Amino acid sequence: EIDEVLANYDNKITYQALQDMTYMDQVINETLRMYASLPFLTRVCTERYHFPGTDLVIEKGVRVNIPTYAIHHDPDIYPDPYKFDPDRFSEENSKDRHHYAFLPFAKGE
Repeated sequence: EIDEVLANYDNKITYQALQDMTYMDQVINETLRMYASLPFLTRVCTERYHFPGTDLVIEKGVRVNIPTYAIHHDPDIYPDPYKFDPDRFSEENSKDRHHYAFLPFAKGE
């Protein structure tokens, strides 16, 4: 893919050339999924939040942990989660996946 794409850009690495390397993007995303930079994220609740239809409340100031490693290795989200499979991130395979099922940089992308 790299050679094919760069041939369209006089063999120069440009921003647009990188954007056209869709499989490389899939490989990078799969690497970040399998080997997350952080196993979990911590956030502080900035205002009291009541989950609708439940008695569950998160009070302002409470720390909330988000288990990124567990999310990235959940077989309900990523079948066979310990297998390296860049095709998980193809447009077709990722279109129905929840937006927060992939948190490589805590959504700082």
